[in-house]
Amino acid sequence: MKILLLYPPYTSHVEEEKKGYFPPLGLAYIAAILRTHNHSVRIIDMNVETKDLEELEKICEKEQPDIVGISSTTITYNTCINILKRIKNVIPSAIRIVGGPHASILPHEFVDYSDFVVVGEGEYTMLELVKTLENGEDPSNIKGLLFKKDGKIVETGSRPLITCLDNFPFPARDLLHMEAYNDNKGAILTSRGCPFNCIFCNSYLIFGKKFRARSPKNVVDEIEYLVKKYNVHVIRVLDDMFTLNRKRVIEICNEILNRGLNIGWELTNGTRVDKVDKELLEKMHEAGCYRIYYGIESGSEKVLKMLRKGIKLDQVRRVVKWTKEIGIEVGGFFMIGGPGETIETLKETEKFIDELNLDYVHLSIATPYPRTDFWNWVLKNGRFVTNDYSKFEKEFIFETPDFPWEQRMKIFEYLHEKYCSDK
Repeated sequence: MKILLLYPPYTSHVEEEKKGYFPPLGLAYIAAILRTHNHSVRIIDMNVETKDLEELEKICEKEQPDIVGISSTTITYNTCINILKRIKNVIPSAIRIVGGPHASILPHEFVDYSDFVVVGEGEYTMLELVKTLENGEDPSNIKGLLFKKDGKIVETGSRPLITCLDNFPFPARDLLHMEAYNDNKGAILTSRGCPFNCIFCNSYLIFGKKFRARSPKNVVDEIEYLVKKYNVHVIRVLDDMFTLNRKRVIEICNEILNRGLNIGWELTNGTRVDKVDKELLEKMHEAGCYRIYYGIESGSEKVLKMLRKGIKLDQVRRVVKWTKEIGIEVGGFFMIGGPGETIETLKETEKFIDELNLDYVHLSIATPYPRTDFWNWVLKNGRFVTNDYSKFEKEFIFETPDFPWEQRMKIFEYLHEKYCSDK
């Protein structure tokens, strides 16, 4: 079948724009698996190709795909719905499938605008669905779907998490405009799942809490492929929890060193300060790790406890000191305005950031995503000021009686200007 996979456009934060967009590896994995079964696949990442929906309509009208698949995040929800409507008008015969984070968390929000919603990890669900549609069979037995049949919603039940990630082919990067994703930098995912319990996290709703990881050989095979195929000099590791398995990290480092790969790499999505030690950091640096972001989130012990981070400020101080001494650049992720936050706790965070003297500071607006414990906390302790998904991450969508919206935005803008404007 002829399949078009779309990644809708989004507006990123200033610092993300400076780093460059990350390729949509989720779609690239799906494309790679579909191609191994002889399906014709095209990917359009609308962040780097065209943001113009009329141009997208022309492409669809010209190419007449049998299936259009869209990956939805929360902040692109409105755009996704618009695209789905337009596709229905331009090519009524095309089967519209929605997946991705938001579709997995709130699938019912898409059921009236699409033919199928893929819930959870989508690689094998999509493969089975395409095969079933091609053969004209009933999709009701495919786990991980939600769709309408005879006017009634059908939910096929949860699909078990994928246990062996080594079985995946490498993402179909040849279907992407690789030059658009920051010159000489490649992005990889080496694991899925995080066993921790942060109040704000929604990743577990898609990937679960069980940590599943690719083998060191498989990871370094992909790194070597990127070096040889795309002349990549830097690898950006996008895992949520790369350093959870210490032994595996050391094996990856040894594999890089044994192959003589002269490659720099960074933990772009960060890791936890309680899941590294000095010896491990030294090994990582020896194997080319030059930058690590840590999920610090706050300089207030009170707020850290509310966030359920399970770390202490002294741990942060110690690990940042080790990392800098070893020669690895240090970045810190901080969440501004989360549960328990006050003007006083933000002053503590500002003081702590100054004390740490980080190389990079990334500030994010505390955003309660649907079905997370943070979302439920707001329902009990504050109020939502908007239900517009396009405003998520860009401004505060909630306030509490003792910390109104205007104050939250004012302090965030002040801190962002102080720490991030020149980064």
